[in-house]
Amino acid sequence: MVRSTLDRDVTFSRGLARLPLVSLFVGVDLAILLPFDAALGAACSILLPMCMFISVAHRYRSLLDYRCVYLFALTAWSFTHCYGILVLLLQDGVQLQRYTGALTVYGYGVILSTLLVLLFWKDSAVVVYPNRNFVGKGPGKLTLLMFVLTSFANAAVVQLDLSSLPLASMFGSFMLVSFAAVQLGYANQRRWVALIVACGYTSEVFSLGAANRTSMLVPMVVTGLALLVTRPRLNKRIMSIRTALLAVCILLVALLADWQKQMKISLFEALSGSDMRTLPGFMVSASNSNYMAHADATVDYLSYVQYVIDHQLYHYGYWFMQVATSFAPRMLFPEKPNFDVSAILYEAHVVRAPMYFDFLFDRIVDSGLCGIVLYNLGYLLLTSIVYRMYARVMVERPLGLECGLYLASLATLYLVMRGPIILIAWFLLFPMVAIAALDLVLRFMRRSRIRSVAHRIGNVG
Repeated sequence: MVRSTLDRDVTFSRGLARLPLVSLFVGVDLAILLPFDAALGAACSILLPMCMFISVAHRYRSLLDYRCVYLFALTAWSFTHCYGILVLLLQDGVQLQRYTGALTVYGYGVILSTLLVLLFWKDSAVVVYPNRNFVGKGPGKLTLLMFVLTSFANAAVVQLDLSSLPLASMFGSFMLVSFAAVQLGYANQRRWVALIVACGYTSEVFSLGAANRTSMLVPMVVTGLALLVTRPRLNKRIMSIRTALLAVCILLVALLADWQKQMKISLFEALSGSDMRTLPGFMVSASNSNYMAHADATVDYLSYVQYVIDHQLYHYGYWFMQVATSFAPRMLFPEKPNFDVSAILYEAHVVRAPMYFDFLFDRIVDSGLCGIVLYNLGYLLLTSIVYRMYARVMVERPLGLECGLYLASLATLYLVMRGPIILIAWFLLFPMVAIAALDLVLRFMRRSRIRSVAHRIGNVG
């Protein structure tokens, strides 16, 4: 990022820095190591995305770049199984000999996924802070109205069970985009208002009986991104004590949500009226949390992948078909085929849960290494398109829905790297198509108005 000397409100993005040669050497070494020692190569595969992320992301505002978020997601989600493989390798390593194929695919999957970002390395766009005409302005009335309506609609669908999950997810996607746009406005006007809104939302989630950790953390992340967009002074160094404290706070909130989920009652209810002796201890719940790395979970993951490889249980294009048909709800088309691979594998007694998903698992089951490359390339392409939409309208509409869509797409890109792939449709494609259609309608109306004015001037002349 290079700040312009002519206008302090503008930041020009000329692509990322120079190619990280050290990281590329690490990737080549890992690719050579994998055929000789699959377990060690898979355990060390996290080094490539981590080194590449560290080489390009120096300050908080780097997290507004989709390529940095992509590298961070690869590093974060690959940690669990890389750590689990390393623990098993240090114990005896004999157990891992049964999963050579799975370890090789996993290791090459992380390496190839990381190298895909090089295709977008020089992708350049102009990203600006809200200019002086928008300083101090809050969210627009239409954006606030959209957020309120979609929130009520989503709550009605979920609480009253009026329809199926896709309908609730569609309302949720528009709610997330409008929430991001609203938070941009509040952060631009008074940042404490944005923080109060985020804290209020988190408190509301903690008051529910079954907290969704994702639905609680995503608004907090979106609020942080909105503050980075509107507050240049927050662009501090990532490698700092401040970052460590933020990470600890986020982890504590996530573990509290996990504790509440295991208690099956709201946190407020547990603290106010329940007998704490009958509830699971916080440290016990934390140790069993999905946020902690467990070697047993890695063994299950490798056994599933190895079974799919040995029996060639690939479902070519099923995830793509599930995303493509997500616009046709099953309530209107009851004969729609089932393309949910995790449900299919559960019925075939391959996995133990009907909604099983894990890092790279859905892409491997779809079409092996080719699935990893093609689907991750698709994520980068989609986010790149939204990135350019964001850069195009940021000068004229810095608090608009397109900017909210980009912030939501960053959170979606992080989540979809773990899975399931259908998140792309739920939280990105639905609002993206709607905003693009709205943009086309507004352009058509603008051109029609210009032609009408020109026609009147011609008649007067």
